[in-house]
Amino acid sequence: MFRFKYIKSTTTALILLSVCSHIQARDIIGFGKTNNNNNQRPANALAKMGAGCTPATAQKELDINNVRTTILTGGDMWWNLSNARYEVPKIQTGQVAKHSLFAGALWIGGITQGNLRLAAQTYRQTGNDFFPGPLQIDGSASISAERCKSADK
Repeated sequence: MFRFKYIKSTTTALILLSVCSHIQARDIIGFGKTNNNNNQRPANALAKMGAGCTPATAQKELDINNVRTTILTGGDMWWNLSNARYEVPKIQTGQVAKHSLFAGALWIGGITQGNLRLAAQTYRQTGNDFFPGPLQIDGSASISAERCKSADK
C-alpha cells in the first residue's frame, strides 16, 4: 500500500513538473516591434497616435504625509522609468528606502460602436498612449507636437 502511494505521488509530481516546465512569462512578441533600441514605436506609429509628439519625459516628486513618490507626465507613476519610486514610509537622507510599489499607470477604456477602445501605459514597452498637453477645443480632439513639448513640464 505504501509503495503504491509513493509511486502515484511521484508520477503525479513528474507530470506536473513536465507541464509546468513549459510555462513562462514573455514579452508580447511581434506586437509593436521597434526599429530602435529605446523601446519606442517607429516614428510613423507615433505620428498616428500622438500627432508626432515625443514621449513625455517630465517627472515630479510628490512628498506628502508619509509618502514620497514620482509622478510622470506620460500617464505612468511611481517609477523613474527604471526604478521603483513609491516610498512609504518616507525616510530621511542616508537611510535605506523601502518601495512598496514598482509602477502604476492610467488605464482608460470604453466601448464605442461595439468596439473596445483602450489607452494604457504598459511600462512604455510598446509605445505611449498618453501625451501631455490640452486637446483642441474645436471638437477635433487633436494636439500638435509643439503643444505636447510645451506642456511636458
